[in-house]
Amino acid sequence: WPAASHPDADSPLVIGIVGDDPFGEALPRIVKGHTAHGRRIEIRHFKEDGDCGACHLLFLSRSVAGRTDRLLQSLRGRVILTVSDKQDFAREGGVIGFALVDKTVRFDINLKAAERAELRVSSKLLAVARSIVE
Repeated sequence: WPAASHPDADSPLVIGIVGDDPFGEALPRIVKGHTAHGRRIEIRHFKEDGDCGACHLLFLSRSVAGRTDRLLQSLRGRVILTVSDKQDFAREGGVIGFALVDKTVRFDINLKAAERAELRVSSKLLAVARSIVE
C-alpha cells in the first residue's frame, strides 16, 4: 500500500469484512500478535452502508453478491484491496476473487482494478494466480 494510505506511522493495517463473516474466529486468531510491515493488523466488520473505505483490505462476502457492483463503485478512487469469494468477482471489477477448484482455494487477479486502487501486485502472487484479468 502506498504510504499515503496510512494516516500516521502507528495506524493499523485494517482488514474489513462486509456481509456474512465466513472466517469466524479463525481470522482474528491468525492475525493476533502479527504485524504487516510493522503495523498491527486489525479486523473490522462493516455494514453495507457504512464507511467501508476506512480499511486497506476489504472482503466482500457472497452474502452481498447482489450489491457488489454498488459497493465497488463506492470504493473507486480509494486505496483498497477488494477481495471476495463471489463467483467472477475479479472479472466484475474486484481485485482478487477466490474460487474453490477441486477442493483447493485458487484465485483470480484483476490487474486493472489493482491499478485503479493504486496497488501493485507482486510477481510472485501473479505467478500462482489461476487467471489474470486485464
